[in-house]
Amino acid sequence: MANKTSQVPQRAPEGKAKPTLAPSVASVIEQEIANAPLPIEDIEGQQAAAEPMAPTLEPPAARAVEGITGTWISGKKVSMLWANSANRNVWLALTDVGWRKFADNSDSAAMAFTVLAANAKATQGQVSVREEADGKIYEIYVW
Repeated sequence: MANKTSQVPQRAPEGKAKPTLAPSVASVIEQEIANAPLPIEDIEGQQAAAEPMAPTLEPPAARAVEGITGTWISGKKVSMLWANSANRNVWLALTDVGWRKFADNSDSAAMAFTVLAANAKATQGQVSVREEADGKIYEIYVW
């Protein structure tokens, strides 16, 4: 049987050792570096040389949404407010209009509407509200 010699790497003196990577790891790293995205400076330089960047698709055409219309109610005063412990369940009564519910799609919107309506009631200021087809108020201005 032939005597196989094993190769044991020699230890380099401390401070002078340079790490070496196996050929397969080095090639993977080089490939990753080659495929890496360009730095922002390089992209901006390329954009300046080429045509300016612009969207390639046109926005969708505006289409009429049937059955949903907003109606503005202006020059009214808040006569009453009502709420209970249910989430987003706040109502206001407008003079000559009656009870309307605030939009219930957001906690923060319901809270903001309530604060504005309470201020309008306390100061007896005029309000303008946008009511949608579902009978809820989605916008309020206090004057």
